[in-house]
Amino acid sequence: MSSTELHPGTASFSLNPATGERFARHDPLSDADLERVLARTAQAAGRWKDSSHVERQSLLRRFGAALRTARDGLAEEATRNGQADRSGAGGGRKMRRALRLVCGPSPAPPGR
Repeated sequence: MSSTELHPGTASFSLNPATGERFARHDPLSDADLERVLARTAQAAGRWKDSSHVERQSLLRRFGAALRTARDGLAEEATRNGQADRSGAGGGRKMRRALRLVCGPSPAPPGR
């Protein structure tokens, strides 16, 4: 059970599992904010469903490029969140490897 289920209206926090350090605060959404998020999600799902495979491929390639650009920061954040090696040793390397699986290798420079 989450802390917001135990104490409605209170913030929750992300903790570094290795140190116990709080590094992010998460305030609960109001009912109106939640409804807006759900409506936007439904709209996005409809646009995705109606898009062609060419449009989807283009979006996924751009998403992969953005992930590659942010790879080191994402690996660091995932390690801090305990989503990689909890000891901290090699966590970033493991996350970079996972991101390569998801995103594919960096594209070769033009002309190669």
